[in-house]
Amino acid sequence: MPETVKMIVVMVVVTGLAGLGLAAVNDRTSDLIAQNARQTTLKSINTVLPETGKPDACKTFPSGFDNAPDQDTVCIDGMTVFRGRRGSEVTGIAVQAIGEKAYAGTMTVLVGLRMSDGMLTGIKVLKHAETPGLGTGMTKCEFQRQMVGFTPDGQNWTVAKEIG
Repeated sequence: MPETVKMIVVMVVVTGLAGLGLAAVNDRTSDLIAQNARQTTLKSINTVLPETGKPDACKTFPSGFDNAPDQDTVCIDGMTVFRGRRGSEVTGIAVQAIGEKAYAGTMTVLVGLRMSDGMLTGIKVLKHAETPGLGTGMTKCEFQRQMVGFTPDGQNWTVAKEIG
């Protein structure tokens, strides 16, 4: 058997075994990965959407809803809206918005609103590719605290350039 054919057979066997191994690992871990993703989503929702009490961008609140907000969703204009309910009444929503025009690409944020008064209860940056040390400041709870506790219609929501 020529040397080239032997090399091809060995490579096919090795890549086939590697593929089977990866498929087996994926099969055994897919449920755990899905559970972890769900827990991350619920934690993010509980960060931006406190059912009761004063909102705080630096805290994760225990869920005070009668439903599972991560499973009670609607899609509006391409945004996922997670609904928190007490009984049949929606008491708060968490809107997952994706901005295509961020400085360094796409940015995904989760914004919580309380239905009783329209108060912005939290903001959490889920994904971004901004410059470390500049744009990443938006992920800090101290930055997010500036916006929490206000109603969106009562504020001037503009970005000002820092000078100096």
